[in-house]
Amino acid sequence: TYFNPLLHLAVMREYGNQIAEARQHPLTMRRYMWKLSY
Repeated sequence: TYFNPLLHLAVMREYGNQIAEARQHPLTMRRYMWKLSY
């Protein structure tokens, strides 16, 4: 099956944004094990 890369990128970006909103944790914020408290 062929996926248009631009379409796939747009879909995955929107999916990530929805997950980030649902979890109240932006994708731009990183948490590292043993470095920050969760």
